[in-house]
Parts: sequence; structure tokens; C-alpha cells
Amino acid sequence: MSSKELPFNILEDMFTLRPPEGANTPETLFYGIFTSQWSRQAESAVCTFRLQDIQNVFAGSFKTLEKETYQQKHSPGGNYLGKCGLSNSSDWELLRVKTNYLTSQSVTPGKQIVSLEQKYSRLVVMRTQAANGKHYDILFLLTESGLIHKVVSLDEGPRLIEEIQVFKQPQLVKSMILSSSKGVLYVGSSEGVTAVPVARCLIYRSCSQCILARDPLCGWSPTRRTCTGPDGSNEDL
Repeated sequence: MSSKELPFNILEDMFTLRPPEGANTPETLFYGIFTSQWSRQAESAVCTFRLQDIQNVFAGSFKTLEKETYQQKHSPGGNYLGKCGLSNSSDWELLRVKTNYLTSQSVTPGKQIVSLEQKYSRLVVMRTQAANGKHYDILFLLTESGLIHKVVSLDEGPRLIEEIQVFKQPQLVKSMILSSSKGVLYVGSSEGVTAVPVARCLIYRSCSQCILARDPLCGWSPTRRTCTGPDGSNEDL
């Protein structure tokens, strides 16, 4: 990944999105925020990695870095190099693992979100099923100014749904914890903990606003003539 040829090489935060109950564990997704140590502006990238792809890379071959030439050289054999649980291995095998820590292949990220205007530092992700039956991943990204960007991953690309101001005055956010069952995002700072609803459908006052927002957590109720959540409830602001 790169922006203007500068790679995003610093991992700021990582979130594990587990598959639905009953699904295969290798379908677990890892969402990561990356920034660049050489960038002179606020920019960042959010990438996804599949557990299956990571396992495939670690099950493959490895490389070693020669001290004399500083060149990478492929290591023949040794399918144990990328495995855990080597407590009963010989000293020779442990030395091989220590010196052959570079995988021959890299893990290719899936969906990518590149922002040339924001430097994100934390994220949490939830998966939801919209009224149309499709599943969407919704990201909550923390900006440098303490705002939370609610972004939905659509087929045509990411879409910023909402910018949420958690505190009246900018504060250093130390943690974000998502409770999908309660529909709440807990944001912690030195001042305390604030609960932010993941869906704030009442901010959309009309049918057109509700639909054009493309928030998978909200839908227009013709009978109640209001924007509601998937269960027909109205979330408090």
C-alpha cells in the first residue's frame, strides 16, 4: 500500500472481526489502521486481512537474511517454521526458527480505505444485516481531533455515513469498546466513559434523508413515518 509512493508502514490499531456463529474460523477478518512515518500530512489506510490467507502464508516457505551480504535467501524445507507449539523442539530447530522469520510470500490485504485527510488512531468494526438482507461491515474510526467517523463498506467502496462528536471539548480517547448486542460504542477518556449509540436514526428527519444516508442500521417506516432501526426502534440521540 502506498500514497504518493510513501508506504503505510506503521500499525496504529487492529480489530478482530469474528465470523458468525457456525461459520469457519479461517474466515475471521483483521482490520488494521496504518500510517506512514514519512508523511507530512494527516493520512492513513484501513486494510482487511483474512485469517485463512495468513495461515496459508505461514504454512509456506521462509527466508533468512544473510549477515554478510544483507541479502534474503530462501530456506529449504522446515515446514515447522511458521507453527506454534515448539516447546519440545530441539535447539537446532529453535535456532532455525529464530534465523528464518521472514515468510517468502506476503499477506495481501482485501478491502482498503485510504484517507488523505484524516489520521485515524483507533477502530472497532461491527457486521450487520440490513433490511435488504445483505450483510455490511460498519467501521467506527477515531480521528486526531477526537471525532468518530462512522463508515460503511459498500460494494462500490467505503462511504462516510456520520461524523460523531463524542465530547463537547476535545479529549484524548484512550479506548473504544463495541457492544453489538447492546448497540452501544463505549468511548473512554481520562474524564470517564461515554456510551454512544451505534445507530442514531432519528437524526434523519425525512424519508429521503433516511434512505440517502445508506446507513444499514436505519430504515424508513411508512406506518410510523420515521427513520427506525432494524428492529423498528428509535435510538436516542
